[in-house]
This record gives sequence, C-alpha cells and structure tokens, in this order.
Amino acid sequence: MSEVKPFFATTLSGLEPLLAEEFESFGFTNVETTKRGVSFETDYRGMVKANMCSRFAIRILLPWAEGRAKDPEGLYRFAKKLPWEQVLSSRGTLFINSSVSSDFFDHSHYAALKVKDAIADRFREKTGKRPSVAKENPDLVIHLRIHESMVLISLDSSGDSLHRRGYRPPGAKAPLNETLAAAMIALSKWTPEKTLYIPMCGSGTLVMEAAMKAANLPSQWFRPHFGFMKWKDYDRKVAEEVRLEIWQGRNTDKVKILASDVDRDALRQTQSVVSKIAWEHDITIEDQNFFDLPEDQSGVTVILNPPYGERMRPENIEQMYRDMGLKLKNDFANGDAWIITSNAEALNHVGFRPHAKHTLYNGKLECKYYGFGLYQGSRKDKPVTEE
Repeated sequence: MSEVKPFFATTLSGLEPLLAEEFESFGFTNVETTKRGVSFETDYRGMVKANMCSRFAIRILLPWAEGRAKDPEGLYRFAKKLPWEQVLSSRGTLFINSSVSSDFFDHSHYAALKVKDAIADRFREKTGKRPSVAKENPDLVIHLRIHESMVLISLDSSGDSLHRRGYRPPGAKAPLNETLAAAMIALSKWTPEKTLYIPMCGSGTLVMEAAMKAANLPSQWFRPHFGFMKWKDYDRKVAEEVRLEIWQGRNTDKVKILASDVDRDALRQTQSVVSKIAWEHDITIEDQNFFDLPEDQSGVTVILNPPYGERMRPENIEQMYRDMGLKLKNDFANGDAWIITSNAEALNHVGFRPHAKHTLYNGKLECKYYGFGLYQGSRKDKPVTEE
C-alpha cells in the first residue's frame, strides 16, 4: 500500500499547468505535463487524495501493463497473459475504453473486443467463470491505448469522470463543465477576502465551485463513489483517513458571493446546489438582470459566462458585449472582470484591453477567457499574460 507508483491524470486542454501545480502542492513527485494530462508518482494514499481532492483532473489512471502488438491476435495474446485475477473477480463486471492510433488496427472498438475476449478466456480457463461487461457502474474500468505497435493498459481509479462532482441534482442542466468552472475560478486569482459576483449564473456551477474553494473543501466532497472503491485491494481505512483530513482542513469563515440570472429554473437549481454546503456563507442569489444591477459595485471580482452568439444576429451580440463593457466600466471600478466566450469577435467590443488571456475549451468549443482590470482612466502600459 505504501509503494510509490507512476500515475497519469487526464484533464481538459489548457488546464495542464493548473493540474501540475495542484499535484505538486499535494506533495506528489516527478510531476510532468503532457497534452491533456499530467504524469506523477505517489502511493495508494496519494492516489486516493488525487481522486478526492483534485479540482482539475478528469480521471486518475494507474498504468498497469505495457507491451507490443502488430495485429488483433497479437493483442489478444498479450492481454491474455496479464494477471487479471489480481484486479478483478470472475463474478465482477468491467468496461473498456479504447483509443487507437495505429496502422495495425482499424478500429478501437474491435481492439477493445479482443482485450475483453482475452480477459474472459483467461478467467474461464482458470475458474470456469468469466466476468461480464457493464457500461453502468462496472467494478473495473480499463483504458486501452494503442499507438502504432505500442500497447498501454491502465486501470481507472476514478470510475466515473471526476467532473461529475455529486452536488448536482439528477437530470439537471449543466452547460458549464465543473472542471472548467473550477479552472475559471482559479485563473481569476479570486480570493475569499474579496466579494465575487457571478451574473448570468445559469445552473450555479461557478457559484458552487467558488464556494467549495472558499471553504477549502475539494469539489469531490459530495461524490460518494470512486473506481478504486471496487478494486480488490481497496483500503477503506485509508480512504476514511483521507476524508477526515479533508474535513478537518475546512474553512468555515463566511465568504460573500453574489449571483444573479433571469432564468428562474436556473436560479432554483443554483439554490439547490448551494444549499448542500453544511455551514452558512453569505451567498446571495437573485432574480436580476446584469444590466439592471444597482450602481456602485466597486472592488468586486466579476466572472461572466455570457451568450456566445450562436442564436443571435452578429450586430446584436456585438451590442450586447459593448453594453456589458460599459456596465463594467461604469459600476465596477477598482475590481476585476473575467469573461469566457467562444466569440472572439464579440469580445473585442467589450472596450477594455485584457491583462490576461487564456484559451480554454467548453466541450468542443474553443473559448477565450480574458481578464480585465476595471479601472478609471487609462492603463495602456498594463502587461498582458497570455496562455
């Protein structure tokens, strides 16, 4: 259990530096960024902490077996030799995620099928029974990656994607990925000492991620299950110890967060998720149009996820962003504003020169996330940070 092993965490494109910094703060070693992921080393306790505490990871994978195969039968032979009985029961369930980039394999689904057959045949020969495939809540999630002839099989310690935090009610709309929302809060450099205002709050994802950060509780706090909890070597005692450490490190100081929207269904959902926090914060959620907000909101940090313009005429979306900039300039002096949008042209009409630029992805949409200093007068010499 105390053995240090290599792990790999996947994340959204653009969040690799945030994830690496987070893992270094956890005390993990050999932390290195790659495309859409971070490799690191830690022990079993660290693996549990990565799942429970990471705000920016999507999955925590344990590389388990590596080999070569130049055809489906070679892949079958490689997979059948692996000691699957060490990680899965013959009565268990499994699911295989596969990704193939190879001239030797035509289809990722067929590659996954060959590995599944190899596992079933190995169990059948050894025990007379075989595990079954289950897409929903399997005992073991396997990640198969093939690049040319190189084969990597990893075990998914997260199970379901870590962006599914567990605080959202079933069937709720989620237009903003929770991991992306956590990154937006982090990149804004907002700290709980300042008032945070989230207009156009939608379903409350940004509000909840900010509240969790202020409370020093990980966004996974409300999630009851992880993939490693079904592993044969699951150590409940370690998991409970890590969870207790998280609870003891919480911050119960009040934080002031304002949120508003004109969609009452969205506001009810925001109220629902925020109510899950076990102690009182100064969180105000109002049925309020951003442009009708009372004047003089000096010193406030504002984070906006406005419409991107897919269903609006170009002149209308440009005017909306122009009005948004005027509202920020007139009523939010001495604060900061952060705006995310996939409409870079509309963003040019805000009327401020950004002091920071980040490229993020909301689903498949490439978005710009810009930070603006809300000052009076001119700051043409303000440097721009671009990532």
